[in-house]
Parts: sequence; structure tokens; C-alpha cells
Amino acid sequence: MSITSLCRWAFQLSVFLLFSVVIACGPRHPLGIPDDQWQVMTLEEQNMARVRQAEMDQAAAEERAAQARLRAAEAEARKAELEAMRRNAAFGDRVQCVLDQAQARVHRDWHPVETVGLDLVRGFEESFTMEVTSGRLSRMPVEGYARFDGQSVTLCRFPDEDVFRQDHCARLVGTRRELQQGLHGFISAPEFLRGRLRCDLPPSGELHHIVIP
Repeated sequence: MSITSLCRWAFQLSVFLLFSVVIACGPRHPLGIPDDQWQVMTLEEQNMARVRQAEMDQAAAEERAAQARLRAAEAEARKAELEAMRRNAAFGDRVQCVLDQAQARVHRDWHPVETVGLDLVRGFEESFTMEVTSGRLSRMPVEGYARFDGQSVTLCRFPDEDVFRQDHCARLVGTRRELQQGLHGFISAPEFLRGRLRCDLPPSGELHHIVIP
């Protein structure tokens, strides 16, 4: 491509982008009515459109509020269910862990994250949040999902552990006796997390807080 053609192409592209911005920033009317149609509408028709738009906005806001209340109620119910499962878990069906000296992989780089405590029940997946502690992403939350199957503790970037995404899951595996005595080790998932995980089996029926040194 010659210099002249390249300049012509660049000019056409800039004109197109400028035109797109102008269109996007054009007047917006209720109900998405095009500007040319809006201009020929009577004042009464415009007011009716505004009223209808306000009614639709109010209905949408009420629906969002109702959905938020429903999600909050479901979260509370799930929290109560999990607490009951912890309280009633037989010995060996519940594990408490501490993840420390950890780093999470974010935007293709490793970043240190805060120490996190986990209290898991066998077969019940639970979400957890880590927070980046330093650097340009400081205080950024990093979501994860934890699961205990009685012998291994698995921490994944995505819910419902996916066998095709093993690079996003880290595991600590041990026998029941090892977990009873306290099991610790370095865990690593190339695309998600690395750090030290310490786990043990708390006495059944207890709901004491996890101590993070």
C-alpha cells in the first residue's frame, strides 16, 4: 500500500469514527423514538411518551429491587443451611483451612493476596474472596470456589470444578489421619493460585472461628 493510499485510508477511518461518535451522542428520546419522528410529534404525544417511559423505568426499578431482595433472601437461606451443615457434620465431614503466603494470577501476572480462612463441609461448594494486598491492583477482589470431598481440598477459579480446567484448580490431598493431625503443603494452579494451605478436622458440632495467625 502506498503512502497516499495509506493516508486516504486513515482519513476515511477517522471520518467514520467521528461520525459514529456523533451518532452515539445524538439526542435520545423516550421509548427510543428516533429524532426525526420525535420532531414531528405533537407536544401531547411527546408528554405521553415521557409518561410511558417513566412508568417503564419505575417498573424496571421495582423489578430490580424485587430481584435483589430475592437474592438476599436466598443468600441468607444458604448461609443458614451451611451453618446447620457445619454444626451437624460428622467428624471427618468438615475441614478448616488457612491459605497464606499466597499469590493469585490476575491479568497474566502474579499478585500477593491476603490470608484467607475456609470452613468447608464435604460435598458443599463455597465461594471465597481474596484481596490483592499490594501493587497497582491493591485491594482488588479475586473470587474463588472451594470444595472438600473428605480427602482433598480443592480451590478453583470457577464454580463446579471443571475437569477440563485443571490449570485453574489447586489441591491439597491427604488421608483422614493426616487431616486429623493437621495437613499443610504448597498448592499451585498455573492459571489461578499458588501458596501454602493448612487444613485440619475440627471437633464435630463446634462452630468456632478460624484463627489466622
